[in-house]
Amino acid sequence: MMKRERKVLSVNGGQSGEELEATFEGDEIVVGHFELVLPCRVFDVEYKVAAEQKFQPSQEFFLRLVHSAPGIGRDQLASFFGFDAREVEFVIQDAESLGYAYEKDSRLYLSIAGKELFVSAKGEPRLFSVFRKSARVGFDLISLAPARRERPAVRSLPEIGFPEDTSPGGASKRVREEKLKLHFAELGLARDEEGGQRNSLYSVDEVVASEHFLETVPVHLKAKREAPSLITPDLSEWRPDHEVADRLEIERQVSSFVDTTRVLSREGQAGEAYGALLRIFPEYLKRFTSRGSLNVKRFWEYCCASERSVRANAKSIPVAGPLVAERNLVNLGEVVGYGLRAISEPLHLPRSYVWLAPQLEIWGASSAAAKANELVKAKIAERQSGIAEPEEVENLCIFPGQRHPFHLRDVFDTVESLANPLWPRELELLLIPGVAVYASVHAPIFVSLGFPTPVGVLSFDEAVVANARSYLLDHLKADSGKVVESFLGQL
Repeated sequence: MMKRERKVLSVNGGQSGEELEATFEGDEIVVGHFELVLPCRVFDVEYKVAAEQKFQPSQEFFLRLVHSAPGIGRDQLASFFGFDAREVEFVIQDAESLGYAYEKDSRLYLSIAGKELFVSAKGEPRLFSVFRKSARVGFDLISLAPARRERPAVRSLPEIGFPEDTSPGGASKRVREEKLKLHFAELGLARDEEGGQRNSLYSVDEVVASEHFLETVPVHLKAKREAPSLITPDLSEWRPDHEVADRLEIERQVSSFVDTTRVLSREGQAGEAYGALLRIFPEYLKRFTSRGSLNVKRFWEYCCASERSVRANAKSIPVAGPLVAERNLVNLGEVVGYGLRAISEPLHLPRSYVWLAPQLEIWGASSAAAKANELVKAKIAERQSGIAEPEEVENLCIFPGQRHPFHLRDVFDTVESLANPLWPRELELLLIPGVAVYASVHAPIFVSLGFPTPVGVLSFDEAVVANARSYLLDHLKADSGKVVESFLGQL
C-alpha cells in the first residue's frame, strides 16, 4: 500500500511563525447545520400478544417425562418422582383437564396439544397465552416508522415534505397491516410491564389515528475539505444508521431539501462580502490578501489546516463552517470570555449585541443557534455578578430581505428585516460591543453553484471589535427603524 504524503501548509507571517499540517484528501468538515421537522401522528392501537407462561414444576416434570417416555405407566411415574398414589392422580388429572395428556390402558401419552408444547429443540414445554393489549404509539407520516414525541426547541422550522408519489392518507391501514408488526420491538411493545417477559404480536385488531405532532431532525452538512460546497447530509445525530435504513423515504426527502440550499455564486456580491472581512480584520488577513482582494482558496485551506484554540496572545482565530458547529461554539465561549476579562468595570459590560444574518432561509434554523445566544448571555451574566441590579442582556437579529424566516423569533429576542441593506447579503456579522466579533461570508467556494459554505474569523482583539462597530454603523441606514436605532445607540 502506498503511503499518502501529508500536505504541509506554510503561512508566512503567521502567529508565532506557525506551520500547520493540512490533510485535505478524504477529510470531512461540517459546513452547515440546521434542523427540520418531521410530520408525525399518534395512533391508538388495539392488539393481542402471545405471551409465554410458566408451568408449575410438577406439571413441567410430568410433561417432559411423558414426552421422553410415551406409554409410561403410573407405577413407573410414581417411582421416578417419588410420588404417592394421591399425588400421581393429581398430576395426571391436571394434565388431562388442560388437554395435554391422556391415559389409555394404564399408559400415559401426550395429546396433539401436549406435543405442540415442545416446539423448541431444548426438549422443554413452552406454554403461550393470548392477551388483549392497547397502546398509544407515534409514527412519522412519511416512512411510517416510530417517532419520538418531543416538543421542538425552535418553532416554525422547515418541514420535511411528502414525496410526490405518496399521500399521507391511509396511514392507519398501513400501520394495522404491516408497520406495527415491523416495528413491534422498537416501539417497546414486545416486553411486558416489568420489562422481562418477551411477547409476540398475535394480531392487530384496530388502529385509530389521533393527534398530530412534530419530531425534530437535526441535519449536519458535511463536505470534503478540497470541495467545501459539494455537500452530503448526515443524519447520525438523529438516529443510528440501522434506524435510518428503515426510514429511507425520509432520507431521500432530506436530500431533496438539501439540494434546495445550493445557490449560484454572485461573484461581485461575494467579493464585496470578502472585502468586508478585509476591512474588519485587516492585519489578520493581510497574509491572504493579493491586490486588495482576499485569496479565498488560501484562506479556506488555512482555516481547515488544524484545530485551533483561543489564547491570550492569539486574539483572532479562523472559523471554517458555521459558528454554531460544536467545535466553533467552544471557541465562541472562549473568545467572549477573554473579551469580557478586558472590561474592568462591570457597569461597562454590554447590555445588548447585534447579529447580522446572511440572506439564507435556513440560517439560524436550529436549537444550536439558540444555544449560541444562551452561551453569550451566560458569559456576560457571570461578569455581572458584582452588580446589585444587573440588566438582562438582549440581542437583535437583522435579516436582509422583505421578510425574515419565522424561526428566528424563537432564536433571538428581537428580529428586524431590512429590504435593501447596504451590506452584502452573503455577510454574517456578530458584534458584542467592546467584547468580541465574528464575521463570515456565506458563498460557494471553488464552484459557481453549490452550498454557501461559511468561512470567517472570530476575535476579541480590541481594534477588530472597533472596526466591526464602525462597519456596522456605516452600513445600517438612519431610517432602519426605531428598534434598530435603539440598539445602535447602545453600541
